[in-house]
Amino acid sequence: MDGQKTDNPGAGSTGGDARNEKEAPEKKPKKRFSLCALILVCVSSLLLSALITLLLCNRFMYLDTKQKYESKLAALSEELSPYEDPNRFSDPADKFGYIYGLFSEKTVKEFDREALETDLLHKFAELSNDKFARYYSAEEYAKMKSASGSSVGVGITVSKTGDGRLLVTYVEKDGPADKNKIVKGDEITAVDGKSVAEIGSDAALSAIKGKENTTVSLTILRGETTVGVVLKRSRVSYATVHFELDNQTGYLHILSFGSETPKELENAAKELIAAGAKRLVFDLRDTSSGTYSSLQQSLDLFLPDKDEKGESFTLFTINYASGQDRYISDDQKEYDLPAAVLINENTAKEGEIFAQTLRDRKNAKIYGQKSAGDASVQSQYTLKDGSVFVFTSGECLPASGTKIDGVGITPDGIVDTTGVNFYLLPLSEDSVYAAASAGFEN
Repeated sequence: MDGQKTDNPGAGSTGGDARNEKEAPEKKPKKRFSLCALILVCVSSLLLSALITLLLCNRFMYLDTKQKYESKLAALSEELSPYEDPNRFSDPADKFGYIYGLFSEKTVKEFDREALETDLLHKFAELSNDKFARYYSAEEYAKMKSASGSSVGVGITVSKTGDGRLLVTYVEKDGPADKNKIVKGDEITAVDGKSVAEIGSDAALSAIKGKENTTVSLTILRGETTVGVVLKRSRVSYATVHFELDNQTGYLHILSFGSETPKELENAAKELIAAGAKRLVFDLRDTSSGTYSSLQQSLDLFLPDKDEKGESFTLFTINYASGQDRYISDDQKEYDLPAAVLINENTAKEGEIFAQTLRDRKNAKIYGQKSAGDASVQSQYTLKDGSVFVFTSGECLPASGTKIDGVGITPDGIVDTTGVNFYLLPLSEDSVYAAASAGFEN
């Protein structure tokens, strides 16, 4: 009916008080990505991937290339300015090696590498502050060795003075020099027209030697007179010891301590003692060469074989940078006679050690002038190519430890012989020998 109010609340009514009714759960709508959001995500991913790729490329391509470029640039800068770092070169050899390599690689000039090497090493020896340093190429050394090892010559023994002059010490009997009237004391001023002062004493001595039956021209200064002689080289026997008996004094002049010197000294001592010698005078004036093994054997002839304890004793030592060599007494026969020694300003090396050792061990008196003060020891090194380098490597000391190198030996009796050529004097006119003879009586 129209306008009729119904009291049934459940008859399809949507109104009324629903608080007493159980409500059904509300369903939420599902979330969906829109097309725009999807596109945005894809684009972001692509951009991120591109960024990562660029970063990796920058690291492994651009930066690596940049580092290589900077490294090359630094090397080029160093090449163009090698002296920028004062510590760039650790030593002269490193610096020379760099410059030589640079020059060899980039020069447009031809140059003789072998001649450059030889000249530079000669100059190195000259500037080394070692007056005994020498460099010899293989050819130079072979020539020198051949000449020095030969018994072919003109029959003279020559001594070098401190100022580089060459004096004839002895003339071998019946040799070419003897036959051409060369005498002891003559000074050789030129060889084959070349001045000794200009070419040096070593070169002059090498030029005097040569092959058998060839000739050499010598210019001789005798007093104030100059003479020229032409000598034919031949085989000659050379002695390193010359001796004579003066009353009861045996005089022995040791020219050098060579391989034959100990045998020559022993034969001389035997002959002098057999002839009545009661004392010995060893003349070491101008003696400055030899070997230390020869020196050892020579000293041992005139010193006791054992010390007070019956043991071998030290004769002398050689100190090297790497250690020490000791030369000791041996079981050689002793010629035990009072002894004296003559020295001068040119007595050096083995000559000085011989004199000082006799003074220390035998109480021998020394006469003459202060010695050279050169007890240095040289070592010789042969390179693979046959070249040779010689330089000072040690110092020799007598057993007493008395320092000689750079100091010299001061005689017990100083005799001034300035301007006197003792080679020209007989023993009776030799003031140094006279002082030694008088010393035996005091």
